[in-house]
Amino acid sequence: MKAFPFALALGLLLPAKLAAQCEIDVLGPGPPATGFARSLDVSGGLDGGRVLIGAMLDDDVAISAGAAYVCEYSAAGFVAVAKLTGSDTDISAYFGQYLAIEGDVVAVGANDDELGVFAGAVYVFERGPAGWTETKKLLASDGGVGDDFGDAIDVDGGRIAIGAPDNHGGRGAVYFFEKGPGSWTEVLKLEPDPAENATDFGIGLDLDGNRLLVGADQIAYVYEEVGGVWSVTGKLTESDAAGSDGFGERLSLDGDTAAVTAPYQTVGSTFGAAYVYELVGAIWVETKKLLPLSGGAKRFGTSVDVAGDHVAVGSTKMTSFGGIGSVSIFHREGGWATGKEINGAGNFGDAVKLWDGAVLIGDSTFGGEVPLVALDGEAGLYAGPEEVSMSAGGEQSMLIGSCAKQAGFPYFLVGSITGTAPATPVGQVALPLVVDGYTLLTIAQPGVTLTNGAGVLDGSGKALASFHLPPGTDPTLIGLRAYHAALILQENFKPAMATGAVAVEILP
Repeated sequence: MKAFPFALALGLLLPAKLAAQCEIDVLGPGPPATGFARSLDVSGGLDGGRVLIGAMLDDDVAISAGAAYVCEYSAAGFVAVAKLTGSDTDISAYFGQYLAIEGDVVAVGANDDELGVFAGAVYVFERGPAGWTETKKLLASDGGVGDDFGDAIDVDGGRIAIGAPDNHGGRGAVYFFEKGPGSWTEVLKLEPDPAENATDFGIGLDLDGNRLLVGADQIAYVYEEVGGVWSVTGKLTESDAAGSDGFGERLSLDGDTAAVTAPYQTVGSTFGAAYVYELVGAIWVETKKLLPLSGGAKRFGTSVDVAGDHVAVGSTKMTSFGGIGSVSIFHREGGWATGKEINGAGNFGDAVKLWDGAVLIGDSTFGGEVPLVALDGEAGLYAGPEEVSMSAGGEQSMLIGSCAKQAGFPYFLVGSITGTAPATPVGQVALPLVVDGYTLLTIAQPGVTLTNGAGVLDGSGKALASFHLPPGTDPTLIGLRAYHAALILQENFKPAMATGAVAVEILP
């Protein structure tokens, strides 16, 4: 377990203890009731990188004026190096609700009334010989009452992109700022095509080089810059849209892959979905709809991040687990097959960032903290294909992935044909399966449908297994879905953790 020395002058509490799972480190807890860890961003790699954490309800300047913390990470752990506040923030500014960092530049949004009530502002801080100092307060050139300028922010390539979703009577806009000789200046304003009647344009955004993803109400736009001109090259919508579900508010872009969530979409007993889009030739194509791994989720998609071959989706208030939060990790291999689920307290998953082979998770519960977990640092179950034919045979291969700290731990694969919610308590672990006759079969006779259904994790904390249909399988099972999850036991055979559930559909 690594220690992380916090400067007491920053007002942070003593380090929190790490959970039993394979966390690399944990940052926090922060000051109570400040909204610490409701928002976060990262810059650089794990070795020498920086984390920016919002505390939008911080009262040091004024009631809920807000603050943001800059922390650095190295082999010694996290160190908080600066607490940032706006030079003129006041009551209910909520400074830190939206923020971004790149290298030595930080941008933090706040509720600001200089151009009118709720007009908004963004404060720029830069790191110099004297540390982190505020160098510019950014305002929209045509800002006014209710614009909410600063409700989405990103910094990339020396540019700052800022959303103002209520500009121009609710149509919205995105502003670009660049640093000229000695100062940051507005250089561009993007607005949606009036013919499309888009609203809330700029409610979410992600800037990645010469490509920009902008969220609006029920749509997201991909812009590309060619020769200094930004043009729309893609319009992302839900293939199964059914009313207003928050699509466009939370999104992420990394190269040729984008993800947009719909946290208020109703899918059976759960709420929320995320959609993955990939650039195929010159066309953006929806390639996967992601759903909660364990069912019963509320606001699946409250946060999202894409990096390389991974998508991370946060979900709060998982009722099937008695009111906890989670982050689901999906991998491109196998068509974004269901992967692993990392569980925590009620607001666990408020924010999420994939970071250099790990995932950083915001959890604003109580004082708030930010666990840093290796992508193989929680037990995960990866499986594919998602369908098995009864007549043609075949099998679903499964990889139980944990980390080296669990090498030699016993595991059991457990099944259910009833579903994943409500979860079944096993000691202090929530197994995301409903117990039924198939559950008992996989426990008592795992070899009937499972190969390597029980065993021990190898030296890297992994194990291979598979699901198959034995000869003479009851044909009435055709059309059913079977769910499996792995239960990892400690060396004393007490439950240590459970993976998320994976599904396989039985075809004729």
